[in-house]
Amino acid sequence: MPESIATRPAPPFAEAKSRIAAVIESARGEILDLSHRIHANPEPAFEEHRASAWVAEVLARHGFAVEHPAGSLATAIRATLRGGRGGDGPRIGILAEYDALPGLGHGCGHNTMAASGVGAAIALATLADELPGEIVFLGTPAEEHGSGKQIMIDDGLFDRLDAALLYHPCDRSHVESHPLASEDVDVVFTGLQSHASSDPWRGRNALDALIMLFTSVGLWRQQLRPTVRVHGIIREGGTAANIIPDRAVAWFMVRSDDEADY
Repeated sequence: MPESIATRPAPPFAEAKSRIAAVIESARGEILDLSHRIHANPEPAFEEHRASAWVAEVLARHGFAVEHPAGSLATAIRATLRGGRGGDGPRIGILAEYDALPGLGHGCGHNTMAASGVGAAIALATLADELPGEIVFLGTPAEEHGSGKQIMIDDGLFDRLDAALLYHPCDRSHVESHPLASEDVDVVFTGLQSHASSDPWRGRNALDALIMLFTSVGLWRQQLRPTVRVHGIIREGGTAANIIPDRAVAWFMVRSDDEADY
């Protein structure tokens, strides 16, 4: 069947793009298998031991020099493949995420992000002899929580990259995205324990203070800009129903398209 105009790669480098597409199609089973395995075995931030090992295995099989673990993170990956044309050409980073949401699994599709990054690496490897510079694959843990990329930056694993490319699943196709910056805030209230039945008046209820904070945040939201988000959970709220809590802990995330709004 002749190639349709709709599926024909656009210039420039249309011929190279066609070859890349053919390689990805031929590796379809391997790429999908990786995605399905990661999806079936969700691992939260910093605990992606199986996912990172599977990703590293596929990269090594396709000719990459794999460093795993990389830097200070046990589940980080840095894999490289030099271009055959030598010289100081561009150093292009292909990023992949693979952590899951605690208690939910891969609700954000990070299994597909891992598989797509590996797929891009496989495809570029077939053209490596014709390319200058270097292909750098970075497996980045702890995206849902923990700022794994920042740790990898601090470890020097992003040094000298000319560009870093990442795919994220979405319900539509687009070439531009405007994500919100995010700041984690831990809140701890301390009080004084007492028995809730015999002498509650002797206590200072830390959980009450935390509940008042959540109520205040709810009221605050109506004055926030449309691009600002504040959301949190209670991590600790006491030890027993008949004990006035002397400690209450919450985790909030504050997001905005402009740090000045924090």
